[in-house]
Amino acid sequence: MNELIISKAAVAHNAAVIRSHSGRARIIGVVKGNGYGVGTAAFAQLLTDNGAEILAAASLDDALTLRRSGFTQPLLLMSPLYDSRQLEQALQSRLILTLASRSGVAAAEQAAARLGLMGAAHIAVDTGFGRYGFSSSELEELIAAAAACRRIRLEGVFSHLADAGGRKTEHTQDQYHRFLTASTALAAAGFTGLLRHLANSAATLRFDYTRLDAVRIGSAWLGRLPGAEQWGLQKTGWLRSFIADIYDRPAGANIGYGCICRLNKPTRTAVIPAGIFQGFALERGRGSWRISDLLHYLYADLRSWLRRAHHQVEINGVPCRVLGPVGLNSLVADISNVDCRIGDPVRLEISPIFADSSLPRIIE
Repeated sequence: MNELIISKAAVAHNAAVIRSHSGRARIIGVVKGNGYGVGTAAFAQLLTDNGAEILAAASLDDALTLRRSGFTQPLLLMSPLYDSRQLEQALQSRLILTLASRSGVAAAEQAAARLGLMGAAHIAVDTGFGRYGFSSSELEELIAAAAACRRIRLEGVFSHLADAGGRKTEHTQDQYHRFLTASTALAAAGFTGLLRHLANSAATLRFDYTRLDAVRIGSAWLGRLPGAEQWGLQKTGWLRSFIADIYDRPAGANIGYGCICRLNKPTRTAVIPAGIFQGFALERGRGSWRISDLLHYLYADLRSWLRRAHHQVEINGVPCRVLGPVGLNSLVADISNVDCRIGDPVRLEISPIFADSSLPRIIE
């Protein structure tokens, strides 16, 4: 059986690194993308066990899953809602709403009135990410929206950074100053004591001035962000598979689709029932499209091609080269130099975000 393995010790180590860079800021644990591949409830449990005081979910479904799973912590829903039924569900589940527009404030107020409830919310400010939020340049609109809240109590204000992991720091500095202007204007208008949060994982590690009252941490818990090693984070998440069969192949034998891999010598091979479907040989997309970044990616790809880079798996502690193209549900490895037999475990490095949801998640 194939299993996704998550190391508790690695998450605990990463949590210590996060705390060391958070200062006095409260830690908000972000749960999205099926808990970055770990599983929504399982990932949230890891976060709360390791110091997350507040949880934040990207979608209503994620947030309701956490409530049904027994999580009673303050829980911020980071996406705004407009549908009356969804708003009622969120309010009844004691979610902290995100308010991102005047119409969103009106919809939330109406839902709270229908239910006869008081609710809580954080107000989102768009400082340059271009997604949700009141424009940081329209302060009067922001303050008017805050003033329209009667049944919805404002508890926080936040924004999202567009390039905290990038080489240039100007974008982050500009967004920080816009956010500070907006949050200061709210305070001057009488909305004091709001929890201010701007920093994501990368900003928390790189820019101490962005940490403010709270930081939102997602991928750093698993050590899965660019430059993780320089901060001492440990990557966690790997696939445990097994050797399904063993063959002795002659020189010249083809391995896999396309007839592009011909063995240049007799080779002992192992068939392993794991591949692209399970998340092996996949990597996160490149999210930066500046000319300088594109040239950097092209250079890295050229170096990889020139070096004829190959995937590897680990069998009984020995790295083994993957032969030929990786299949959807299987691959072939060269085991000529390793003592192994059918049924022996195989370790494959994968990012949990790519692990198929059918895989059992083992946290150990």
